[in-house]
Amino acid sequence: MIFRLLTVFLLGVGTFGSGFASDAPAPYAFVNVNVLPMDSEIVLTSQTVVIEDGRIGKIGPVDEIQLPPNTREIRADGLYLMPGLAEMHAHIPGLAKLADETRIDSLAKATAKAHVWIVPTQTLLEHWALYPAADTPQVFNVPGIATHQELELLVASGLTPYEALRTGTVNPARYFGAEDQFGRVREGLSAELILLEGNPLADITNTRKIRGVMFKGQWLDREQISQGLAFWAIQ
Repeated sequence: MIFRLLTVFLLGVGTFGSGFASDAPAPYAFVNVNVLPMDSEIVLTSQTVVIEDGRIGKIGPVDEIQLPPNTREIRADGLYLMPGLAEMHAHIPGLAKLADETRIDSLAKATAKAHVWIVPTQTLLEHWALYPAADTPQVFNVPGIATHQELELLVASGLTPYEALRTGTVNPARYFGAEDQFGRVREGLSAELILLEGNPLADITNTRKIRGVMFKGQWLDREQISQGLAFWAIQ
């Protein structure tokens, strides 16, 4: 699938190689977790999310879901589960110097009318004039970390945290015509997920508080993420 070719950083994880995850996805369950489905601006509290064969198998109240045999439980009391973030990429060299700010309103209306998808790269523009698509790797933009910065700048520019999160979850799925594959926490979708220690709908900076990530059904906890980042730091 084409969306698999996205540069998916999952908030700083990157690709660590097979040494940091099992070769085949194992059955997992996030137990007693708060879920951000991203269908709407809600949080489903005290849920169990079962992962089987790399996909979300079941979602339901913690006292109603029976776990499959040999499931690996991930205790998630007080934690938040959201979809993985897609890093959408674009180059716009020199745009900040050439921009005619008096045309912004009319261009925005024309763009919306034409149903054009926009990648703002707010992080770069923030440093040079005014920047998830942070245009990484790039000057000022460390892969993964820049995604956090991008989300925070989008909120500072006027988007709600929910609207900002949709730019890296629901919207990429819509763009690729793959809403039945990824972009939400929903039964049947790919298990590419982020487990956070705080609610990003309340404070977008909580996307930085990563307890672990699941990539194609494989679980990486905070320790494994740190090991992977340390590995690439010395390369």
